[in-house]
Amino acid sequence: MAYKFEMSNEHRKLLEHMMGWYWNIAKQHNLITPSDYDFLYNLWNNGVTSYNKEMQERLNKIRNLYIETNTL
Repeated sequence: MAYKFEMSNEHRKLLEHMMGWYWNIAKQHNLITPSDYDFLYNLWNNGVTSYNKEMQERLNKIRNLYIETNTL
């Protein structure tokens, strides 16, 4: 069974914050890869409105690092 998850306006705003976090913190500390950043940017830039389980797992991994390290 294929799951689809909706991309809300709140999710899009969080993507913007995580992209800024990448340039300010994550890149210098090698927390996520440039391809992870590209993944976030492409979701945001292309106005993705829904995503699958695999994408959700990747987003959750990045989001969890963002939450854990946002105060570095």
